[in-house]
Amino acid sequence: LEAGALPAYDGATPTKAHDAKYTYTFKGWTPAITSVTGAATYTAEFEQTVNQYTVKFVNADGTELQSGKVAYGAMPVYNGATPTKAADTDGTTYSFKGWDKALAAVTGDATYTAMFESHAPVANTVKLNVTNYTKNSATVTVNGVSKTDQEASFDVNANASVTMTVSADKACAVGLLQEDGSYLRLKGVKSGSGYSFTIPASIEDVTMVVGYKGDANLDGNIKAGDASMILRNYAGTYELDAVHSFFADASGDGSIKAGDSSMTLRAYAGIFTMKWDV
Repeated sequence: LEAGALPAYDGATPTKAHDAKYTYTFKGWTPAITSVTGAATYTAEFEQTVNQYTVKFVNADGTELQSGKVAYGAMPVYNGATPTKAADTDGTTYSFKGWDKALAAVTGDATYTAMFESHAPVANTVKLNVTNYTKNSATVTVNGVSKTDQEASFDVNANASVTMTVSADKACAVGLLQEDGSYLRLKGVKSGSGYSFTIPASIEDVTMVVGYKGDANLDGNIKAGDASMILRNYAGTYELDAVHSFFADASGDGSIKAGDSSMTLRAYAGIFTMKWDV
């Protein structure tokens, strides 16, 4: 070109190969084109744009749960509802446990598939096991079936509360065995000649105890010896285990005190009547 002329580029638009992270777009020349004053070289400049990739989250059956564009290097985030999987006809259920691979910074299109943990069917019935320490004096009734056995068992619906009725000549305490080995004292409601107790729903077998309040030695009677055991336990000279302690707590206040011994002794003497827990 002659001195003073303005160079003009009439070739194809310069390009630069894209890479995983960026797409490049021609934006001009460097240095800026000026009138010719001598030999000159112009180099193409490019603007870079961070690539966006499609990230999908799908359920185990391939149903799309979420799909969207995520920038290269960014961490994908699932914002949809917790994936679910229908139970099998045999009752097997499923709970979402995560994705088929760990979420990772985006470097290309990606699909994450929901994974599930299976749970064996819950039995339709469970056992309600009752230890009756009244020596066959108390009658335990569940679903219309009455038993006086020291060790009784009833089939009850799983995962549904159960009503158990206890009838006896003296006030009884009713306890539900807990995982830590202690007993939860249940409160009853007067029902005919006895008292009804509601046992919480469970998907596992349940163990109950029934016995006379103040019967610390669990022999089915309230005697002066029971009062003595309770008093010695309170004084720290004798130790009762969990089930004996449960019935030694004649007042039902959750602790064994001298007053429990007094109540038991007066009940034995016939000058005091124990009350049911209501």
